[in-house]
Amino acid sequence: AGYATGMFGKWHLGFKDEHYPTNRGFDEFYGHLSGATRFINRRTQGAVSMSVDEEFRSRPPEDPRTDLVVRGTEPPAPPTRRAGNLIVRGPEKTVIDEPAYITDVFGDESVDFIRRHAEAPFFLYSAFNAPHSPFQVTKEYYDRFPDVEHELRRIYFGMIAALDDAVGRILDALDEAGIADNTLVVFLSDNGCAGYFPGLCSCEPRSGGKLTYYEGGVRVPYLLRWPAAVAAGTKIDAPVSTLDILPTALAAAGTAAPADLELDGHDLMPLLDGSAEATGDGRFVWRNYPTVAVRSGDMKLIKPNQDAPGGFLYDLSTDVREQTDLAGERPEEVANLEAAIEDWRSITVEPAWTRRGPVAYSICNIEPIGFEN
Repeated sequence: AGYATGMFGKWHLGFKDEHYPTNRGFDEFYGHLSGATRFINRRTQGAVSMSVDEEFRSRPPEDPRTDLVVRGTEPPAPPTRRAGNLIVRGPEKTVIDEPAYITDVFGDESVDFIRRHAEAPFFLYSAFNAPHSPFQVTKEYYDRFPDVEHELRRIYFGMIAALDDAVGRILDALDEAGIADNTLVVFLSDNGCAGYFPGLCSCEPRSGGKLTYYEGGVRVPYLLRWPAAVAAGTKIDAPVSTLDILPTALAAAGTAAPADLELDGHDLMPLLDGSAEATGDGRFVWRNYPTVAVRSGDMKLIKPNQDAPGGFLYDLSTDVREQTDLAGERPEEVANLEAAIEDWRSITVEPAWTRRGPVAYSICNIEPIGFEN
């Protein structure tokens, strides 16, 4: 469709060359391929961190970055900027030992991309890794929250504030370029609260959190801005998915997916303009093998093992905390939702890399769940 394409931030979609961003449709890339990397390096000035690794502990006395404040020990140890956690740029995979706070950098790279491509159509994917661990922030943002006594939470708040400012700079760049009205912006989180870090965050009034399919794990902020097409303050009550972003963007660009490519998501514009009340058949399926969950309307079934019968059944219209298991009372509903899962499995690819051994999660408002695979 003639769009310039840029991706800045966390890739997390494979390390092989054929999976590299510039080999997957992006003209520009600056970021890391792994699920996490350090927000700072040894030269970052004015940083506050919950922990340090051996590279930091062994820095020589003459190292100019002497003002790192360590507030505790964070499990697990923070990732290094080595191997898959390196910061790299472009198709040449040039390694950048970035000294600036990485959230600021991803924001600045995004703003620069907008300024360079404001005169023609572009697609920008800014995948901030904040506020993912390791918990590290500049003193500027740490000092914004002097009344927060919990050290980990204070750093976390600072990381979110830095993210908020970076997103603000991106929106400002669109305004300054005079293209905000005709630009579709989507902002969302990839999962709920990481409750396995004690005191970090809360999923109230819901249960679950990251790594679970309870509402605290899958119901996240999802914001869209397109002034020329969507009225400010519009709210969609129907469930939607990140899978809907691609078909919505294609429709906004006046194009469509190739005829031989069947997309899982749906164009959200009928919901946004009020001409529809739901997308597709209204069913949603999640899987992190062997766990699988399905939602149809207000009913949701969570199966700790997709290959075992039964599971936990909840009515979200009356039980958003998912505290009352209705599986024993409504076996027909369980059977219908299990059939929906099997229908979904019949048209999707089974995971080639499956999880083995015992798995246990300690999550908000739910007793620890464990199962053997």
